[in-house]
Amino acid sequence: MQSRGVKMKIIFDNKEELILQAKKDGACSDGIGWAERRDLKTILIECPIGFRMWALKHGYVQFAKYFDFSELDGCDIVCILIDQPQFAKKCDLASLMAIISPFYYAINPNLPNTVISTS
Repeated sequence: MQSRGVKMKIIFDNKEELILQAKKDGACSDGIGWAERRDLKTILIECPIGFRMWALKHGYVQFAKYFDFSELDGCDIVCILIDQPQFAKKCDLASLMAIISPFYYAINPNLPNTVISTS
C-alpha cells in the first residue's frame, strides 16, 4: 500500500490491504462483508455506489478508475470533492452548481439573479 500527495491517496496491492485499511477507516460492515467475498479487481469494478463513494472520499483512488462520475448528483459530488478535490475534472459540475446557486444567492442577495457559470 502506498500513500502519497497532499490529500491522502491510497493504492492497494491486494484485497487484504484494502479490507484492513477500510476497517481502520470505519467502513460499514456491509461494505466490508461484500468486499471479503471478492477479489480486488472485482471490488474495484463492481462495488456498490455507496461503498465506492466512501472509498473515494477516503482517498482510495483506485476506485475512480472504473467509475462513471456522471452517476453522481450534486450532493454526492460535494461529499467527495470536500476531501478529494482532484476528482473535480471527472464530475459534472453543472449538477453541483444547480445545488449551490440558490444558496449562493440567498447569502448574497445584492447579486444579479443569473446562473453561475461553470466554465
